[in-house]
Amino acid sequence: MRTTAFSTQQMAVAAHDGHGRVTVVSVPTLSAFAIEHAEFKPPPHVDFGHRLLYLGSDFTTEADSVVFSTGLSLFFDSFESSQLVIHYHGIRDYTLLFPQVTEVALRERLGRFYEEAESNFDHGAWLSFALMAGAVYEGLLGQRLQAPKKSFADLIKLAATQGILAGAEEAILQVARNSRNLVHPALFNEPCITRANAMDMRIVMDSLIRKFANLTEAPP
Repeated sequence: MRTTAFSTQQMAVAAHDGHGRVTVVSVPTLSAFAIEHAEFKPPPHVDFGHRLLYLGSDFTTEADSVVFSTGLSLFFDSFESSQLVIHYHGIRDYTLLFPQVTEVALRERLGRFYEEAESNFDHGAWLSFALMAGAVYEGLLGQRLQAPKKSFADLIKLAATQGILAGAEEAILQVARNSRNLVHPALFNEPCITRANAMDMRIVMDSLIRKFANLTEAPP
């Protein structure tokens, strides 16, 4: 069983009832996960007080949404204190991690890249993981910047200039980009991808996937 959390920056209120209470929260990419159990932490001043809300008794998940059994009297100036934690068996459909990608073929290709990256990560194949993570990064940036023909180096530079990538993110993407050259035998003296490198790349990969999924509407 695996666990991951969605912060408020990765969620949005989608619907209210007739009294203005929250009934549905949109969580892009949620449908990709095979969820066994989940908890939703609301702000402390809502109807439910300070307790966690649980999947099955307090809410259900439907596609990329959390649907509450009872609406929450939620003041949105404090919605940032909410969090959704899911416990899941794996990814049901990797293409659902990229709802903002309207080109079907690209969405499927990115899904395959992520699936292979995940497999390499789970088996400790750090260089292979870095190559696939780089492919996911490049596809995400090319789609986000609407510049699919630009080089990976140019995409990183442009994304950093536009504030799409933070400094630490840019540095990690550069490590992934440089890892592509490590397959050349002449570079055997260059340092290879370490476990720490791979851990950082995985964190940034999942973070960018969720961030970009929240920037545009899902394709029909």
